[in-house]
Amino acid sequence: MTGCGSCPLLSDDPALRTDRTALLWRTKRHIYARANVTLVAPSQWIASLAGRSPLVKHWPVKVIPNGLNLEVFRPISRSAAREVLGLPQHEDLLLFSSVETQAQRKGGSFVTESVNALKGRTRKPFRLLVVGNHAREWERAVNVPVKAIDTVKDDQLLATVYSAADLFVHPALADNLPNGVLESMACGTPVVAFDIGGVGEAVRHMETGYLARYRDAADLAQGIARLLDDTDLRRRMGARCREVAEAEYDMTVQADRIEQLYKGLLHG
Repeated sequence: MTGCGSCPLLSDDPALRTDRTALLWRTKRHIYARANVTLVAPSQWIASLAGRSPLVKHWPVKVIPNGLNLEVFRPISRSAAREVLGLPQHEDLLLFSSVETQAQRKGGSFVTESVNALKGRTRKPFRLLVVGNHAREWERAVNVPVKAIDTVKDDQLLATVYSAADLFVHPALADNLPNGVLESMACGTPVVAFDIGGVGEAVRHMETGYLARYRDAADLAQGIARLLDDTDLRRRMGARCREVAEAEYDMTVQADRIEQLYKGLLHG
């Protein structure tokens, strides 16, 4: 907003030895002032940030969300999905998935706090399904049964994971419009998440999931409990998740929007 220098994020992974942020900011400002660019942002949130940036606010911004292959990410019979994964058929299942399940920005500590607070407070006991690196470490972190699966790189299998779950929890502390949220919705699985970045554009409170107050573990737990305890509400949300995914997050919709933007610029 005001220019860079004395960067507070310099030590973040990957860490940098030299702070060149002020020089880079001035270089970008010089180049961008002379460039003819139309920005494409995947969320209204990131577009709003671009609109306030002294570097790029003079450029037009078009919001086009990232799309998914909805032939792959689609609802699968829950019982069949659980059979494939070796999961119990008659338990509620809460999914937490991240490439780095222990990374601070993914909010895993809030999953731990919320899940541990819920023991004995839901309609019936539930199991936590953790997918990603270091997933097995979660067996010692929470007081409910855990099924750990290493990082899943196959999209078909990932769709099976989403379909097996009753609920997907996404407590990220910083995010744009995350693929995990969109993939879960495409598979008909509602999402409980913090209201941060562009997450709320897909996770619409009490429509496609539950938006908890930022960094509020108690509210996150309340959302998890409310949706786990209400099967009919969860079923309606799941159907609405798929409807929203088909209308807004299909990769063919993304391609059509980009094509129309390109043609408009070409002939504008």
